[in-house]
Amino acid sequence: MRKRIVRKIILCLCGLILIGALSVFGINAYVKSSVSDRVITPEEAAELRDVDCILVLGCLVKDNGTPSDMLHDRLRRGVELYHAGAAPKLLMSGDHGRTNYDEVAAMKQFAVDGDVPSADVFMDHAGFSTYESVYRARDIFQADKIIIVSQEYHLYRALYIAEQLGVEAYGVSADYRNYSGQSGRDIREVLARVKDVFSCLFQVKPTYLGNTIPVSGDGDVTNDQTFAPAETEATQPTETVFYSLMTDEELLRSLIQSRALEMLQFTSAFNFPDQESIQYLTENYPEFAELYQRDTMLETLNGYGAKLAESYLASSDAADRFLGLSLQDFIYGMNGFENQ
Repeated sequence: MRKRIVRKIILCLCGLILIGALSVFGINAYVKSSVSDRVITPEEAAELRDVDCILVLGCLVKDNGTPSDMLHDRLRRGVELYHAGAAPKLLMSGDHGRTNYDEVAAMKQFAVDGDVPSADVFMDHAGFSTYESVYRARDIFQADKIIIVSQEYHLYRALYIAEQLGVEAYGVSADYRNYSGQSGRDIREVLARVKDVFSCLFQVKPTYLGNTIPVSGDGDVTNDQTFAPAETEATQPTETVFYSLMTDEELLRSLIQSRALEMLQFTSAFNFPDQESIQYLTENYPEFAELYQRDTMLETLNGYGAKLAESYLASSDAADRFLGLSLQDFIYGMNGFENQ
């Protein structure tokens, strides 16, 4: 009698294991087949229209701060697609949850070194998983149509997640070589696909959300102190009142800090001031009125002024970053007003 009960229990357990295994492999097969037509060639990607960004999914960065082989190849593919005109922006999404480990800074540096303008490269510092990277691309970076770059085994899950989250996505493989340990990754990926099916089913929130940062804007707003664009030699303007102001850092700091709140009533990090804003500034602040009359004002703004703003934005001090934003807003605004 006891043996029969034990036998039934074993049979039940075996049955449950079999059902579980069939379910896992069934879900895995469904995920792959449901989005396989969304894996396209680089040439096909370059022919797409109205793509918001190329989402490059992060992975291991070495102790010396350089990308691992897999990440290197993802970045290489992403940069190639950018230069082919597949999308106007790159979104680097990875793990920067620890002060001593930063995937996205290494990713952006690779792109900038590959002749991609820093402003066209966004960093998602909270892309802790594939699911979170796609979710945040939609909700934080306001991307509706994207190209996802990763190795092919990984693309199916990313594309499935995008489809379930309502994002139009296409995947381009970054398999330039064979990678050691791939068999183990393939096994883990089967389980990860099952996990993310349920994540999508229950619309699990990412670890962090926050304010929106439209990918249509300036990627440098996502920089932090671990990534600062390389300094370039500023154009040497003629001697003007404005140049004297710009080269006197203490005077500039005092001026902008005293006016920053008033300036920001008319301008924000993502919008150029209109004519009313410029009129207000020139009428109320003689310094700005005088510099606005000078022929070399824009040349100086886009040279030394932009360089100084970038150095402030790269600071770890919140007051300096606020100063940098204020100066950057004014520079953008003056350029926008000049082109009206």
